[in-house]
Amino acid sequence: MPREKLKSLLGELRTELDEADALDEESRTALRRLAGRIDQLTEPVSPKPEEHETSPLEQLRDSGQRLQARHPRIAQLLGQIGDTLGKLGI
Repeated sequence: MPREKLKSLLGELRTELDEADALDEESRTALRRLAGRIDQLTEPVSPKPEEHETSPLEQLRDSGQRLQARHPRIAQLLGQIGDTLGKLGI
């Protein structure tokens, strides 16, 4: 069930990113890339992150804090995705 929830939340995030006119392109691209990494984490055999890479959970937390004021719905989705990843043990 949490995997389906995660897929749903990622879909909502992608929709919000497409519709958020005031979101700068750099943030939009970074969040799309992050959503792709999270998709990979839910696959049966996910690639191991490079040691120098920031974990997806850290990226979610950082992005959520940065976007809270101007894009509260995106920040909320990022928090929900992080919670769901935690439930999955990822």
